[in-house]
Amino acid sequence: NMCCMALQFFDVYRYFGDVEDLRARLPIMQDTLDFLLAEIVVRTPARWYIGQIEGADENIARENDTAHLLPLIKALTDYQEGCRRLGLPENAAYAEAIARLSRGLRENYRDGVLYPYRGARGVSTINTALYSLNMPEGITAKSLRATLRHSRGAWGLTNDNAGQYPNLVWPWQEVFTAVAFSSIDPALSFRRLRHVLKITDTHGLFPEKIRPDGFWIFFGYGSPHAVFVWALNSVLATDNGRTLTVAAGLPAAWTDYAFTDIR
Repeated sequence: NMCCMALQFFDVYRYFGDVEDLRARLPIMQDTLDFLLAEIVVRTPARWYIGQIEGADENIARENDTAHLLPLIKALTDYQEGCRRLGLPENAAYAEAIARLSRGLRENYRDGVLYPYRGARGVSTINTALYSLNMPEGITAKSLRATLRHSRGAWGLTNDNAGQYPNLVWPWQEVFTAVAFSSIDPALSFRRLRHVLKITDTHGLFPEKIRPDGFWIFFGYGSPHAVFVWALNSVLATDNGRTLTVAAGLPAAWTDYAFTDIR
């Protein structure tokens, strides 16, 4: 969605420190954020929240959708950081939006667990992707562990998306889980990567999903391949904004590896 697109405008600077790229992209990022604030955010005197979203999940009545709200807050925060880096004044309207939407995000937490939208009855496995979209802060470990308990299928991890697809196994769910747990439970991340490697065809391609009867559907799907590389890097070395974790989840029997030029 466009909230994730707004994050991507910042990613080159985020990961490579390219100030000139940031300077070129910041106006586009602002246009995108202005559109999102105007079109999907409902503002009342009492609260700001994400309005009813229609599209892939139109059969689920959802208000204050976390998958839109969390990356929107992150993108707004990124924009302000970009302004500071370039010596530009921060956007006062964005500062207000961050504060008000962050209060709205707290409505989606219950007992320390993040739910997919306000009033949701079940935990969504999208939490592992949300962790990855909110790096390095991530989301709470309690939310991730609730997600993991919720997403066990016969062939691997499922993604019921708060009501949809409850019986399908998704390889990209495996690799997002590996990323999300890399600084929380690195050994679990390694186990998920070992497992997902079994879900490949003779060419090493992941399918999009697996039916309950074990039938694999749509090989060569992009998401699991891209996130697998991210997950593998995260198992080797990951940074949660406070601690650099290196090779913590690898088996003790692995003694012949080395790292150079860790930044």
